[in-house]
Amino acid sequence: MKKIALASCCVAISTVGASAAEVSIPNAVTSPNVIYTDNDRMGASEYSSSIKTGFSGFVEGRYSNTQLSEFNIQSNEWGIRGSVNYNSASLVGVQVDASYSTVDVEGLGFDNLAAMGHVYYRPLDEVAAGAFLGGSQLSTDVFDNLGLSWIDSDVEDIIGGLEAATMVDQGTVYGRVGFGRTTYSGFGVDHYLGTIGARIYLNDNIRFDAEGSINRFAINDLGHVNLYTAIASANYRFNQVPATIFGGYRYDSLSASNGVDTVDVGNTNTFFAGLRYSFGSESLKDEERNGPIWSSNSTLPF
Repeated sequence: MKKIALASCCVAISTVGASAAEVSIPNAVTSPNVIYTDNDRMGASEYSSSIKTGFSGFVEGRYSNTQLSEFNIQSNEWGIRGSVNYNSASLVGVQVDASYSTVDVEGLGFDNLAAMGHVYYRPLDEVAAGAFLGGSQLSTDVFDNLGLSWIDSDVEDIIGGLEAATMVDQGTVYGRVGFGRTTYSGFGVDHYLGTIGARIYLNDNIRFDAEGSINRFAINDLGHVNLYTAIASANYRFNQVPATIFGGYRYDSLSASNGVDTVDVGNTNTFFAGLRYSFGSESLKDEERNGPIWSSNSTLPF
């Protein structure tokens, strides 16, 4: 047995400047953290941004418990995830994510490995847009332990697409669409993705997140499987230490259709919590506005 995953990558736009007849602008802002110059903004009438150049990111560990009530099955997952972002002086950003988790499902073990990359354009604090590409692999040693090592135990997923985000002082709204391919033992299905999410700040270090997505796996003309996901979480970053505690709830609903009839396969309820250590940022909001902005939630609840 094995699994899937997904990934993401991005690009955005805008420019500004000042009238040379009225304002004297230096060749470059003296702060090494600010990424705009008069050459970058030539011909624009106004500009305001605090986007910083350089690297920032985080690494986090998490635990989650998932329950499939219809079959009285539960799983426990332990995972680690890291994200690194680089903002260049040309306003192009690059974000790279990687994660690994190990899952115990009623005594059966699974491993999930995923990586994703994002390239995007982010000229202003208020907007970012770009493209993403990622892949994941779900694997298990169940068949090997049963002496059935000839059975393929890997499910692989590759997906890419477009994503964009808009930001105001107290919140962020983002969206993503993607297309890819999920394969197992030479058999493949098309993978379609749609996601929309929001982040709301009570202050610079307290944030609430909400995200909804649909993953559709289409089997040519035979039908498709839909996985609907809703996630809500809370984040608190300590003022004196670049560490964040987070926790939340995830709901997944799986259905299958042959184009005529639709059957509900089952629902899962997942509770998760974790600890995140950040670098290159001064607050939770600063981390998102000048660092990794794109989410990387897994396709499956673990």
